[in-house]
Amino acid sequence: DDYLCPAPDEVFGAEICDGRDNNCDGEVDNDAPCPPGTACQSGQCQPGKADFIVTTDDIQIDPRFIDVGESFTITALVRNIGAADGVNVPVNLLDMGFVIRTEVIDYLPAGDEALVVFDDLSFDEQSLRIAQVRVDPDNDFEEYDEENNNATKVVRVGYDILDGRIIVEADNLNTCRNEGNLRVVG
Repeated sequence: DDYLCPAPDEVFGAEICDGRDNNCDGEVDNDAPCPPGTACQSGQCQPGKADFIVTTDDIQIDPRFIDVGESFTITALVRNIGAADGVNVPVNLLDMGFVIRTEVIDYLPAGDEALVVFDDLSFDEQSLRIAQVRVDPDNDFEEYDEENNNATKVVRVGYDILDGRIIVEADNLNTCRNEGNLRVVG
C-alpha cells in the first residue's frame, strides 16, 4: 500500500510510525514519535535498543608524546545513539589485542555520551602500540549495530617524532577487510 504525497500546494501530515512518508520529506518514519523506551522500526513502535559507538577521533592520549616509563591517560568518548538506556556498560582498553583495563559506565541514557578515563598507564620500553577501546565487548546489550563498538589508536612510546615511519590508523579492525575509515598519520 503505497502512500502518495499530496500535491505541492496541499497540506501534509506529521510523521507517524506507520512505514510511510507522512510528512513527504522523502524519508519514511524519520523522527516518528513513539512512547518512551521504544523506537520506530519497520513501521511499528518496538522496544528500543541501545547503540554504543566510539570512533578513532573519540580517543585521546595525554600527553601525546609519551616517554618510556611515563604515566599517561587514554580517554574515550562513548555515545549511545540508540533508543534504549545502557546500565553498567563495560568498556575495555586493549593493548596489542590483550585487555589491560576495564571501566564500567554506570548509566548511559539513549542520546547521551560518557567520557571513559583509563589513567596511570605506562610502558617500559620504546614501542609503537595499538590501543583499542571496545564498548560492550561481550555483546551483552542488543544493539542496532554491533560493528561500531570499537576503535583503535596508535600509542607512540619513546618517539617524539616518527623517524620517517608512516602509521596507519583505522576506525576499527574491520578496516583490514576493506570496511571502515582509514587515516595515515605522520
